[in-house]
Amino acid sequence: MFVIFQLLLLFIVGISITTLFKNKTVSFLLSLLLSLFLTLQSLSVYMNGNLIDYKFYEHANISIVTSVGGFFLKEIILFSLLFVAISVILYAGSRKLRQIVLPKWVLGIPILIGLFLMILPDGIANNIYSIIDLKTAKEKDFSQALKDLGIDPEQYVVAEDIEATAGKNIIVLSLESFERGYLEAPLEHLTPNLRKFGSSNTLLPMRQNDGSQWTTGSMYTVMTGMPSYFKSEGNEIFQDTKHFSLPSLGKILRSADYKCSYLIGNKEFSGIMHMLEALNFDVYSERDFDTSYEKINWGIHDKDLFEEAKKKIKSHKSNDETFALFLSTISGHYPDGVYDSRMENILPAQESNLEFMTAAVDYYIGDLIAFLERENLIDNTAIYIFPDHTLMKNQSAVLKKFKNKRGLFFISNVPENILLGNIQEPILQIDIPRMIINGAKVRTNATFITDYIGTEKHRFIQRNKKNLLSLNEAALKRTNFSKGFRLSYDGDTSFLLSSLNGSHQVSIPGGSENILKTLDFSKDMRLLRMDSILGKRNQFGYTNEQLKKAFKSEEDYARLIFSRQGDSIIAYFQTINGLGITRFGEGEIVINDSDIEIFDSWNILKPSLTPERDKIFLRSTGYDYIKSYGTSVIYTGHKPHEVTRGLNVLYLHNNKFRVRNFDTYSKFQDVEDLLALIKDLKRANLNFYIVSHDSAEKELQKLSTEFKRLGFKSLSALTKREAYIGYYRDGNIEEFSDEKSLTKQFKITPIKDPEIVIRKSDTMRFIAHAGGAVNGRTYTNSLEALQQNYAKGFRIFELDFIKTSDSAYVAAHDWEHWAKNTQYSGALPPSRQQFMESPIDTLTPLDMNGVNNWFEKHSDAILVTDKVNRPLDFVPNFRYRNRLMMELFSLKALKEAQQLEIRGVLASEGVLKRSRGNVITLFNDLDVNYVAISRRIIKDELSLLKKLRDAGIKTYVFHVNFDKGRDENFVVENEMDYVYGMYADFWDFPDTRSTEEKAE
Repeated sequence: MFVIFQLLLLFIVGISITTLFKNKTVSFLLSLLLSLFLTLQSLSVYMNGNLIDYKFYEHANISIVTSVGGFFLKEIILFSLLFVAISVILYAGSRKLRQIVLPKWVLGIPILIGLFLMILPDGIANNIYSIIDLKTAKEKDFSQALKDLGIDPEQYVVAEDIEATAGKNIIVLSLESFERGYLEAPLEHLTPNLRKFGSSNTLLPMRQNDGSQWTTGSMYTVMTGMPSYFKSEGNEIFQDTKHFSLPSLGKILRSADYKCSYLIGNKEFSGIMHMLEALNFDVYSERDFDTSYEKINWGIHDKDLFEEAKKKIKSHKSNDETFALFLSTISGHYPDGVYDSRMENILPAQESNLEFMTAAVDYYIGDLIAFLERENLIDNTAIYIFPDHTLMKNQSAVLKKFKNKRGLFFISNVPENILLGNIQEPILQIDIPRMIINGAKVRTNATFITDYIGTEKHRFIQRNKKNLLSLNEAALKRTNFSKGFRLSYDGDTSFLLSSLNGSHQVSIPGGSENILKTLDFSKDMRLLRMDSILGKRNQFGYTNEQLKKAFKSEEDYARLIFSRQGDSIIAYFQTINGLGITRFGEGEIVINDSDIEIFDSWNILKPSLTPERDKIFLRSTGYDYIKSYGTSVIYTGHKPHEVTRGLNVLYLHNNKFRVRNFDTYSKFQDVEDLLALIKDLKRANLNFYIVSHDSAEKELQKLSTEFKRLGFKSLSALTKREAYIGYYRDGNIEEFSDEKSLTKQFKITPIKDPEIVIRKSDTMRFIAHAGGAVNGRTYTNSLEALQQNYAKGFRIFELDFIKTSDSAYVAAHDWEHWAKNTQYSGALPPSRQQFMESPIDTLTPLDMNGVNNWFEKHSDAILVTDKVNRPLDFVPNFRYRNRLMMELFSLKALKEAQQLEIRGVLASEGVLKRSRGNVITLFNDLDVNYVAISRRIIKDELSLLKKLRDAGIKTYVFHVNFDKGRDENFVVENEMDYVYGMYADFWDFPDTRSTEEKAE
C-alpha cells in the first residue's frame, strides 16, 4: 500500500506542478518529463516490488535493456502505453485545472505536502536522494576507506599480500532467482534432487542483503564478500581494471594454485566478463566452447552449460589439478524462465514455464552430483549451491504458491560447523566467500568484511553504504587515457574513444549534429562520465546557455567538449585548471600525451603537484591578471624559487640554480644591478632566464637603450605591466611578452656535479635487476646474467624466486613469463627437473644449487630476493646469510626476517604505503635499513623520502627503463637526491683508475 500511496502522491504533485505553467509548450514538456518519471517508478514497482532504488538504478542501463529487450517485449509495450496514457492525463488534466483559475498558493499546498511525504523512509524522494548520495560519494584512499569502516589498515591483508594453501576441490552453483520457496510445499515436487542433497548434508536459510540483489551484484558479493556499491554503471565498473586490492576468492584460490574457472551462458552481459577476469577467474561462455550450441538471448541454455562443466571437471581430474569451478544458471529468470523444449521428453509438464525450468535446473544439479560420484570426486570436492537473488517480479504467479516468508538458501556437502566457523547467524550473502573458504579447508591470511561485523550485518550495511562504496572504488585501479586518445566518428551516429597506446576503447552513442557532448576525466585521465547537451542552435552555433553548461569549470576533472559538423569533429579539451586546447578534424581528432602533459605545469598552483624533475618551468603574469592566472613562478625540477615584483633572473652558480630578484618597477639601483648581471652572464656564456612579475617597466625604461644593445629588444620596450619571459641559451636570445600571462618549459642541461660522478661508480647503489641484462635481454634470472654483470662491476644481484611443483626454489619471474620465453608447453608450475631442462635460449637456468655455487665463487657478491615473502622458508636454502638481502611485502615477513640474522631487508612499497604512524620508528624497531619503491612515486613522496634519507634508511627504486627517457642515467642525475640506489638493467660502471693505472 505504501508504494501505491507514493505513486498517487507523485501523480498529484506532477499535475499540480504542470498546472502552474500557462505556456502550453512548457506544460507539455513538463507532462512528458513527469510522466516518464512516474512510468519508471511504476515499472520499478512492477519488476521489483519497490520504488526506484539503487538496485533499479543499476539495471537502468540502455546497453542491458537493448541486449535482452526481446525477453521483456511484453513489458516494454505495456509501459510504453502507460507512458503515453499518463502523459495525456497529466497534460489534459492540467489544462482543465487551469480553467478553474486556482490561486498559485492553493496549487502549492499539495506540492509541498506531497514532497514532504515523499521524503519519508523508502519514499520516492528519499530513495532518489540515497542514490545521488551514493553516486556522489567522495573518493578516498584505500587505507582511509578501511579506517572509516573500523578496520585497521596495518592488520588488513590486501590482495598482493595474500597467502593461501589449497584444500578440497570447489564447485559453486549460483542459481538464477531460485528462492527458498521452491524447496518447500507446495512446490517441493520441483526440487527432489536439491532437497535430497540438502537433507543428507547441510541446508541453511540465507537472507538477501542490500547491494547484492541483482545478478552482477550477487556475483561481486560472492567473490569479495562486499555489497556491490560503485559510482560507475554496471557495465563500466571493471572495464579496463588493471589491479584490485580487496581480497577475492579468485585471488585467494589462485594463490593456493587452484585452477579457477567461471562458466556462464553469456559473459558479455552487464560487464560480467570484465568483473570476473579482474577477480582472477578464467571466464567461459558460448564463444569459448568447442561444441556448437543453440544461441539464445542469454548465450546458451543451462543444459549445455552443465555439460561443459562436466567436461571441464573431467579435464581437471585427468591433469590431477586442484580446481575451483563456478557456474551461474539462467533458466529461472523472470518473467517465465528461459524455456528449453529439449527437457519436455525428460520432465513432466508444470503449470508454468518458470516452474518447468525450475525443475530442469534441479535435474541438471542431480545429474552433476551423480557425475561427481561416478568420477569419485564427491569426497574431495566442496559443493556449494545457492540462489543469486530473489525473483525479480514481485507479482509473479509462482510467488503466490510460496507459503513462508521469501528468502534464499545455502546448500553444501560440508558439515555446518565447518562451514560456518566463526560466522554468526543470520547468514547473508556477504558470508558466502567465507563459507566457501571454510568449507574447502583453504588456509589463508585473507579476511572478508563479515569477519569484522558480528551479528548486526544488515544494520552495518545500511549505515555504511557510502563507506562500503568508497572501499570498493579505492580497491579498483583502472587503465586510463593518460597517454592520449583519438575521438573518431564512425558515420553511424556514434563516436569511438580510443586510447593511443591501444589498451582500450569506449563507444559513445549520439552523434547528431544538434548534440553538444562532454566527456569527463579524472586527474589520472580515467573516463568518469559522458553527457549530452541538447537544444536548438542559432545561426552562429550553440547558444550561450548551452556553451556555459558545457564549459562549466570543475576542480576534480578534465573535460572534452565536442560536436559533429557534417563529417568533421570540433572539440575542446579543458584541463582541471580551466585551461584548454581546440582540435578540429575530418572524421577524427587526436589529443596526445604531450597535449595532456603541457598542462601539468599549471598544477603548481596546487602544492601537492609540481613540474617534472628534469624541467625548468617558468610562468610570468602581468599586473592585471594575477587573480585569473596565478602568481608568476620559477621551478627547477621540483624546487620552487622566490619570485618578486619586477624582473627575476635564473642562472647557474657553483653548479646550483639561483634566482636573483630586481624590483625594476620602483628601484633604479636594481635596474643597474640587473644590467651588470646580464653582462657578466653573457660574457661567461652562461645560460640564464628572465621572468617578469606584476610590474617591471617603470624604472627599467631609464636604461632601455642599454638592454636593447644587449639583444633584449622586447625587454627594453615593456610599457604596460605585461608578462615577459626572455632567455639567453647556448648563445641565442629569445623573448616573449603578453598582456596577460606566459608559460615556458626547458629541458635542464645536465650539470657535471662531482657528487653525480661518485654515484655512477658506487657499486652499492646499483642492484642488477633479475641478474642484470644479458645480450640485451632482461628478466632472464640466468647464470650468464650473473657472470656478465659481475664482470661489469655489479656486486648486488636481485633474483626472482618462485617454487616448482615439487616445492624447489628456482630463479624465475613468474611461470607464464617463463613458459613463454622457454616455449614450455607442459603443466605449470613445472618440476625442478623440467625447469632445469628448459633454458631461455642458450642461457643457463638457476636452481638453489646453481645460485649457491655461483655465490660461493664470488665472495663479494650480495643476493637480493624478490617474489619471496616467507623468510623462514627461504633462508635455509641459501648458504650465505651475511650476504643475503630480501625484499619483503608484509609486516609479518619483516618480523620473521628480524630473527634470522641476514644482511638486511628491503621493505616493499606496499608495506611503506600501509604503514601508519611514525614509519621511521617502525622501521628502526624492525631493523629495516632499506626500502624498495617505484621511481614513479618519487615526486609524490618527496617529504617521506627525505625523512627516510635523513634517518639513514636507503631507498632503492624499480621501474627503471619502464618510461621513455627514464633510464639508469636519468635516475642517477635527477633522482638520487631523494633515493639511494636502483634496480638496474643496463649499467657500465665508469673506469675511475688513473691514467697510469690504466696503462699498467
